[in-house]
Amino acid sequence: MCGILGSNFSKESVVDSALSTMTHRGPDYGNVISKNKWVFGHRRLAIIDLNRESNQPFTEGPYTLTFNGEIYNFKEIRTELEEEGISFKTDSDTEVLFRLMVHKGEKAIASLRGMFAFVFYDEELDRLLLARDSFGIKPLYYYHLDGSICFGSTITALKELGVKTIVDDSAIAEFLVCGFVNEPRTGFQNIKKLPPQTYAVFSDGTLTIREYKCTNVTSKNLRESLKMSIQEQLNSDVPVGLFFSGGVDSSLLLSFLFDKDDIDVVTVREKREAEKAAGKSSDYNAAQEIAARNNVKISYLDIDSHKGKLLEDIAFIMENIEELIADHTFLPSYQMSANFRRNGKIVALSGMGADELFFGYNRFRALKYKWLLNLLSPFLSILDSHPYWTKKTDRLRYFILEKNPFFAYYSLVSPFNLNEVRNLLKNENELNRIEFFGYDKKARLTNADLLEIERMGFLAHNLTVADKSSMLASIELRVPLLSEILLEYARSRRAKGFVFMGITKAPLKVLAIGFMGLKSVFRAKRGFNPILDTLLDELGEEQLLKELNLSPIFNYITKEETTKIAREHFAGRKNHTYKIYNLLCLAKWLQINLDK
Repeated sequence: MCGILGSNFSKESVVDSALSTMTHRGPDYGNVISKNKWVFGHRRLAIIDLNRESNQPFTEGPYTLTFNGEIYNFKEIRTELEEEGISFKTDSDTEVLFRLMVHKGEKAIASLRGMFAFVFYDEELDRLLLARDSFGIKPLYYYHLDGSICFGSTITALKELGVKTIVDDSAIAEFLVCGFVNEPRTGFQNIKKLPPQTYAVFSDGTLTIREYKCTNVTSKNLRESLKMSIQEQLNSDVPVGLFFSGGVDSSLLLSFLFDKDDIDVVTVREKREAEKAAGKSSDYNAAQEIAARNNVKISYLDIDSHKGKLLEDIAFIMENIEELIADHTFLPSYQMSANFRRNGKIVALSGMGADELFFGYNRFRALKYKWLLNLLSPFLSILDSHPYWTKKTDRLRYFILEKNPFFAYYSLVSPFNLNEVRNLLKNENELNRIEFFGYDKKARLTNADLLEIERMGFLAHNLTVADKSSMLASIELRVPLLSEILLEYARSRRAKGFVFMGITKAPLKVLAIGFMGLKSVFRAKRGFNPILDTLLDELGEEQLLKELNLSPIFNYITKEETTKIAREHFAGRKNHTYKIYNLLCLAKWLQINLDK
C-alpha cells in the first residue's frame, strides 16, 4: 500500500514536496525520478519483499511503474512469465506487474486480480497508462487540461502541484441527494477519479478512458469462491490481523482463518455510553461469544466513536477525506487503524463490502418488498409520535410514494429525499446537471443495475472512507469479500436469491450459521456509529446556525429551509440528526475548499 504521484508539467522539486504530503501512505521509503518531461513519485509502505530493490518508482530501460496496492495473483502470473523465459530480480508483486506490462501492454490488465491503482510509462512512445481495480479499492485522482496532466493518490498532493481546485456546483445537489458524489466525480470540476475497472491512455495530449473485463476468474460455488478470495489475500511479509466485529462478514473470514496461528484477531471495544446510545447489542460482546464458541483467541482495541466536540470531529474528517462525502464512520475507523498500528500490525483484513455485493442492507429488502410496504404505509403514522422514529418513517414514507425507482433507492441511502433537496437548493436546476449513468431514466432497476449503482456509488464512497482512514494510520486494509472472483459470482447469478424470504445477504448467512450459531447470525449489529444525537444536542441550535453562517453554504442552499430543519429538530418535533450532520459536513467542506 502506497502513495503515487506524477506530472508532466511540474519540476522534480515540486513533485518531491507534494509527495511529502503522502508520507502517511508510505512511511518506509520515498523517491522521485524524472523521465523525459515527466516526473514520477512514490511513497512506500513495504508489505511484500521488503528489500530496497523493490522500492519504487520501478524503472528499467524506457519503462517506469509507480504502483499502489497489491496484485493478489502475482505468484501465478510470475510462474507463467518465467515459463516464457522472463527472469526476475526481486520477489515482489511490483516487479511482476512491471514485467507483465512490458510483455503484454494494456492487455495485461485483464489478467490482474487485486486492489490497485498504477501508472505505467513508455518513454520511447511517450505514452502513459493509468489503471484501477474492479472496485476502485485504491484511489487514483487526475487533473487533465489540454496537454497537461497529473495524477496522484490524494487530492491534497495534486493541490501541492499547483492544481487550483474549482468546486463543482452541481456536485452540491448530488451530495444532498446521495450523501456523497458518485464516481468518477469528487466535488471538484477539474479533479476526477479514474473509474473502477477502467484504464486510461494519455498520448499526444489526449486522454482516452476504456473499460476492461477481468478474464482471469472462474465462477465457482460460493464456498470455493470465498476460500480462494481469502487465501490469495494472505500474501504478506509483515504481520497480518483481522478486524473482527462479530458480524456475519468478519465471522465468515474468521471461519476460513481460525486455524492459522499467524493471524491476529482483534475486535473493538467502545465506551459503554456509545453502545447504549446505539440501542443495539454490543459488537464486542458478540465477538467474544463467537470466539469462545470456536476456541479462538482475540484481543481488543479501545476506541471512542468521537474525538472531541462534534465540530472538531467534522473538521478532522473533511480535511482528511478530501472528497465531498459525509460519513461519520471515518473517525472510529481511523482510531481502530491507529491502535492496530501501535500494536505492531501493518496489514488488516476487513469484512467490508459484502453488504453491497450480496445485498445485505435493509434497503434491498425494502426494494424487493415495496408492494408489501405500500399496504403497511397507513400504519407509519403510529411511529411518528416518537421523534427517534421520524428519521426512519420519513424516509420510508417517501420511498413508498416515489415512482422513480432510482430516486426511491436513494431515499433509503441519503437522509434527504428529492423533494427536500429541491426545497433546499437555491437553484433547483442543478438537479438536472447530475449524471446518474442513465439509471434515473429507467422504469425499474434490475439486480444487475443495483450491483453497478452500489459499485459506483455507496460502495465507492465506503471504500474511499476505508482507504483514507486506514492509510492515515499507515495501515494496509484488505477486503477479501470484494474480489474479482466474488464479483463474477454475483454477476453470473444476477444476485438471485441474495434477498430470500425477507432475509438479506442470505447465501452468506447460510454459510455462517455453523460457525456463528443462528442467534448470532441474526443479531442486530451496532457498527461504527458515533452518538450523533447526543453530540448534536450538545452543540445546540444557536451554535449550529452560527457555524453554518461562517461557511459559504448559503450560496448554494436556502437559509429559510435550513433554519426550519434546525428548529424542528431542536424543538423535538422531528429527528433531523443525519440531515443536520450532512449539512455541517457540506459547510465545512466548502469552507476548506473555497478558502484555499
